[in-house]
Amino acid sequence: MRLNMDRRVLQPKKRDDRGAALVEFSIVAVLLFTLIFGILVFGLLLSKKQTVVQAASEATRVGVPTAYVHSTALRTLTPVVIGQVNQSISTVASPARTCPTVAPLSIATNQQQVTSGSLATDGITCTVIYWDCTSTAAAPLAATGITDCLDVKVVVDNSTKPLVPKLLLLNAVSPASLSGESSVKLTCDATCQAS
Repeated sequence: MRLNMDRRVLQPKKRDDRGAALVEFSIVAVLLFTLIFGILVFGLLLSKKQTVVQAASEATRVGVPTAYVHSTALRTLTPVVIGQVNQSISTVASPARTCPTVAPLSIATNQQQVTSGSLATDGITCTVIYWDCTSTAAAPLAATGITDCLDVKVVVDNSTKPLVPKLLLLNAVSPASLSGESSVKLTCDATCQAS
């Protein structure tokens, strides 16, 4: 009898593992759900970014049939370009963000850059620039410069007016804004060929 008691004393106690799976799952679940929501948010932001880029591209396509012109064309074409941006971008945010329309007469005759909207108030800016294609970058020219390229840049705010729900761990990697830019060479008409 004494021998049996000694064996029981020397044997290690069995551990109680009840609840261990629940603790392990709770640790893994946090990481798993963060990864899943991160993938979803990234996919939504990528879709919104593509829409912004497409809006800029469609707006520049509006200018393709426009003849090669001097700076006076900005008056007539800019409202059309901004209207096209607004039409294309309407699905990016709810409620829809649109660049304020620009009246043709409010644009100076020799003005070659127009910015419509503000990130702080409208949550979107649309910039239309006419520039010389032979220069290395899209930049406004002097009043006498020839403008044969059109550049449209659209920027949508994502920090103060988020496009997708902000999640605690994903705020650090979410971009502050989404932007799209597109340039196109305008059509050369008889005036262009003569100069």
